[in-house]
Amino acid sequence: MSESATLAPISIDRMWLTKVDFDIDPEPADKMVVKVDIDLRSGHVSRSDDGVMHETIELAVRARLVNEDDEEDVRMSASASMVTEVSTDFPNLSDEAGERYLIRNAVSMSYSHARSCIMAVSAMSPMGGFTLPPILPDEILRSHDDGDAESGQDEKG
Repeated sequence: MSESATLAPISIDRMWLTKVDFDIDPEPADKMVVKVDIDLRSGHVSRSDDGVMHETIELAVRARLVNEDDEEDVRMSASASMVTEVSTDFPNLSDEAGERYLIRNAVSMSYSHARSCIMAVSAMSPMGGFTLPPILPDEILRSHDDGDAESGQDEKG
């Protein structure tokens, strides 16, 4: 398989980490549950004179480890916020299809970056590295399209 067949026709023009926060309780609960909230904000796709499509998103990821018996008992919280600008010169792409393509990929890349930041910060704590669960970018977009910019996922830990 050639390299061009495996790479997505998208460019990361800029990616900023705008905020990181981490707080941990020194005593873990016997059983904890992972709560993840994702807030997505996107602009509107723009097309430059040369046909390149551009999109900017803001993605905030908030993760919490809570006591399974009491969700108000938060034992760890971490958050990371990203601003990502992406572009593509994918030929014959409508504005609507281009916007979905760009946002879906920007969400995936931004979440991966936020996830890595949270893992690196948590690795310096007594709890060790904390890895956020994978996401489904299309579900984040669907939630965003429905006007509900927050998507929550739970995973037992």
